[in-house]
Amino acid sequence: MKNIRTTTIDEMSRVLIPGDMRCRLGINKNDNFTITPCIDGISVVLTRATVPCFNQTRMDALGRLTFPPELREKIGWTCVSMLDTLAVSINVWDQTLTLRLFEKYEEKCVFCQRPEAALRVNRMDVCKHCAGAIAAKIQNSQIS
Repeated sequence: MKNIRTTTIDEMSRVLIPGDMRCRLGINKNDNFTITPCIDGISVVLTRATVPCFNQTRMDALGRLTFPPELREKIGWTCVSMLDTLAVSINVWDQTLTLRLFEKYEEKCVFCQRPEAALRVNRMDVCKHCAGAIAAKIQNSQIS
């Protein structure tokens, strides 16, 4: 079973914890979790809450955790358009979930930003249109 998974944040700042991870940790719907932001500013640690406190969230019936507005602000999860470009890695270690934000990889041309990148050159995606334009410039230039 994998210890690290990737998921996304939805428009309501909810993160879905995969079923096998919930099962492995014995997480049930309506379980409460204490949310602790990490020093790096992009990670949070979730531990099962035994005593009610301020930084808590509850697992819903579908396995999602919703982050309160105050916490979203504290860790920078405030802009919905920003969440479209971010993903979350979930790491399970010692009965604790660690969620870490990172930028989603999107295949798009580095020159024109079109999403239909056709070539990958030196870890950069280039669309057919831009690749053709580059090839034409090289062919027309006097490179020796």
